[in-house]
Amino acid sequence: LMQTMLQGMDRRLLYRLQDPLNIVEHRVAIGGEVSQARSEGTSMLLIYLFSFLLLFGAFFSSGYLMQSVIEEKETRMVEILLSTMRPPALLAGKVLSLGLLGLFQLGVWLAAVVFLLNRAGAIIPELANVTVHPETLFWMVLYFIFGYLLFAGVYAAIGAIAPSMREGPQLAVFITLPAAIPFYFSSTVFLESPNGPLATLLSLFPITAPLSMAQRIAIVQVPLVEL
Repeated sequence: LMQTMLQGMDRRLLYRLQDPLNIVEHRVAIGGEVSQARSEGTSMLLIYLFSFLLLFGAFFSSGYLMQSVIEEKETRMVEILLSTMRPPALLAGKVLSLGLLGLFQLGVWLAAVVFLLNRAGAIIPELANVTVHPETLFWMVLYFIFGYLLFAGVYAAIGAIAPSMREGPQLAVFITLPAAIPFYFSSTVFLESPNGPLATLLSLFPITAPLSMAQRIAIVQVPLVEL
């Protein structure tokens, strides 16, 4: 219809009318550096992906650790193991082995996410420009390691005092729920004010720090002293 109405007119004008508006947003930092801005939807996607990867990776590995400790108590296998080694060495081996397994699992998930985002870029243009910066990946891995060590120590303690597998997960809720609090503020606090007082407080408190920092570094430059 447009070609028929504008027959004989300049072809460049016809192209502009058919594709009238192309906007490219740029974010200018205080020092004058320009980087391509992310849309709100892209930022939310990165927040949820990083949050899920960190939360499930750390908690799954810690959950396996707690289950292993309780099972060895129930089957009295721990009595045989403790006859040949000290308790700190036994727990340290469990924490480190499951930590390496969780880190490998996190790496596989990150590689899969990057691959899927590149493939989805042909269908959803916004996803074509989504990149995971090496600095962001470094802090994600670092917070996964320290977050896992924190949760693994707590879960190992729960496994040591829990009489059976029924009581273990019930006690673990007192750690799991507070650690997941930042996830409920993803679309409000962390997206609208990632360097605000509440987001900063949650990212400095040990239990909520891994998930909070994962969300902040996905969308904003976090001060080094807070990291």
